[in-house]
Amino acid sequence: MARFNPNYRIHNISWSINQIKFLLAIAQDKQSSSFVFYATLECRKIIERIEYEILVIPNKKIHNDFNEEIKKFKGIQKVNTKLKTLRFRYQTFTEAYSKAILEDFPINAFNLTLSESFEKRLSKYIHTYYRSDDELQYNNDFIQNGINLVIEVVQYLEKFRKNGEYVFGSLSFSTLKGGIKKEFENWLNGVDDDTESLKNRLDEINRTENNNFKYQV
Repeated sequence: MARFNPNYRIHNISWSINQIKFLLAIAQDKQSSSFVFYATLECRKIIERIEYEILVIPNKKIHNDFNEEIKKFKGIQKVNTKLKTLRFRYQTFTEAYSKAILEDFPINAFNLTLSESFEKRLSKYIHTYYRSDDELQYNNDFIQNGINLVIEVVQYLEKFRKNGEYVFGSLSFSTLKGGIKKEFENWLNGVDDDTESLKNRLDEINRTENNNFKYQV
């Protein structure tokens, strides 16, 4: 992996998280509220990038069909109402499936509700035109709360780190077949949120239908 360079910007989740940590360290060292704002902006950008990658990047056809729409105002939310990939039951099924069938490659569910909560809270530090001069000083509670928010976001994102990489994703649900497909449909239409039991059921289906086949990733 290339050495992190804060001056060479790339679309990479690892780079963005390193950049957030870099900016926060400067903010705390220099007691600079400006660098706190830069860090919150990076947090907002990387959350949106992750949502984008989960939604459209894995599937070329979906990428071509929805890429223009996703650029528009609230594009991620609008595309997700069609694809539903970021919804709780789609993400939790992906998590259970990955643990049951993907060899050594578990994918934690992406929490869209928490993600949108972070985005809303971060926006207060991006749109600051109505704040007073006192509120913009480093030692003000507003700025200190912003530092805590950045730390909270980073801690959440670090949960997706595996073997030095940040792993997010989603299944191509239209390709599911047999008992796996039926289990998916039951999961979508149910209210049960026991993902461990779901994982065990998928594991059993895989053993009976696919001779315990495991994808080597």
